[in-house]
Amino acid sequence: YYQGGDSIQRVMREFASYIKQETLSQTLTQGSPPDGAFAKSHTIDGDEVVLAVKRVSR
Repeated sequence: YYQGGDSIQRVMREFASYIKQETLSQTLTQGSPPDGAFAKSHTIDGDEVVLAVKRVSR
């Protein structure tokens, strides 16, 4: 899960395959993280971004 401005959204779209591969993610979802997700807020090049992960069942 991710939340951020236009530049963050663009980066997530352009590098989606690479990000998923490096983080072992099945999907990248724009929006608020659900209950039970680990979320952290960061500032990247002056842009606020929230990144979150949630374990999926096997």
